[in-house]
Amino acid sequence: MNLTPNPATTQVEVWVEGLNENGGTLTVSDAQGRVIRQLSIADREHSTVDLWDFAAGMYFVTLRSSGRVVTKWVMVSKL
Repeated sequence: MNLTPNPATTQVEVWVEGLNENGGTLTVSDAQGRVIRQLSIADREHSTVDLWDFAAGMYFVTLRSSGRVVTKWVMVSKL
C-alpha cells in the first residue's frame, strides 16, 4: 500500500497491489487511535480518501484484507 501525496492537504490517494476480489477495509485513525473514517474498497488498485475536514496532524491508514493488515501513516498539513 502506498499513500500519495504525503504530506497531504485535502485528500490522499491509496494505491494497493494484489488486492483480491473480496476487496478490503480502509480505516483512518488519529494519533490517539480514534477511528476518523472507514470505507470499503473493491478489488481495484486505487482509492481516494478525503481529508479536507481533518485537523493538521499525523494519521494512520490501515488496510484489512483477507486476514492481512497493513498500516501506513499520512501527515495532514493545512496551509
